[in-house]
Amino acid sequence: MNIQDVLGSPSLLETCQIEALGQLVEQGVSHEQIKANPEKFAAKVIEVAQMFVEVKKELDAA
Repeated sequence: MNIQDVLGSPSLLETCQIEALGQLVEQGVSHEQIKANPEKFAAKVIEVAQMFVEVKKELDAA
């Protein structure tokens, strides 16, 4: 599994988006700030997707 697989899967993409939103809110970023800066949100979604890929690789190797 690679990042394209994650971002190309509607259910995995949605999971990454929800996690990214939660992380940004935990960091104190408001929903209005997220809406005003979609590039920051997209970068966070990609970061979460990359983490998902790494965790999946570790689980598959175990």
